[in-house]
Amino acid sequence: MTSRTRHGSKSTAAAASPVATKQLSLQQIMDKLSDNRTFMEEKFNQLNHTISQAIGRIEKIEREQMEMGRSLNYYGEEIEGIKQQLAEIRAEKHAEQEQRVKSEEQMRQQMTRLQHDKNRKTLIVSGIPITHNEDLKYLTVKLANTMEVEDMKEADIDTVYRSKKVADGHPPNIIIKFQTLSQRDKFYVARKVLSKKNITTQNLGLRDGAKIYVNEWLNPAEQHLFYLARKKKTQLGYQFVWTYHCQIFMRKDRTAQLVKISDKENLESLS
Repeated sequence: MTSRTRHGSKSTAAAASPVATKQLSLQQIMDKLSDNRTFMEEKFNQLNHTISQAIGRIEKIEREQMEMGRSLNYYGEEIEGIKQQLAEIRAEKHAEQEQRVKSEEQMRQQMTRLQHDKNRKTLIVSGIPITHNEDLKYLTVKLANTMEVEDMKEADIDTVYRSKKVADGHPPNIIIKFQTLSQRDKFYVARKVLSKKNITTQNLGLRDGAKIYVNEWLNPAEQHLFYLARKKKTQLGYQFVWTYHCQIFMRKDRTAQLVKISDKENLESLS
């Protein structure tokens, strides 16, 4: 019996061994699965953490971009405001410049008018040589009588004097300021007699027989324009160019229309 029991125990042990082995293998599999699950969870958590960090960085970049956009909008508005201010300043400065130019032109015109008023009664006689102890008022009245100016007396002359000597050897001009504009005009209109009757300094009892010229007092700008008008007269074959009350006039011939020359553009337009 003992022998059978031992034999039976061995058989039982031999029969249980494959089952235990099988159960151990399943346990190992479960353990591996558990390990794999833990590993995957760790990886997932790591990946999730990495994604969260990436999302955080992306959100930070987006916030920075939004802030930069707001800053750009702010600075853009600031720049536009500065541009607007500069445009307003330029417009204001331009208006001030125009007003200054306008004021200067008005002042220049006023000074010109004042100068004209001051010299309106003044005429310039050129070509008469200097004589010893000359009496210019007496000489002026003698010239007026020679030009057939009626009722000209020394009392009609306010002041008369010689200008500074000129460098080209011509005698200095005689500057005559009359008491009244009407006396001045009569003397000026009578200058035509000088050429009609070929009156020279000999008619005044002076030597040389030089021609005598009577002109109005012009400011430098008017003198230059009158010079250009005389050149244009020669170029275009005009017969007449003259001044009256400091204004310049031209006429192609005796039957042609009178042309008033006010500036260079007006002069250049002539044909």
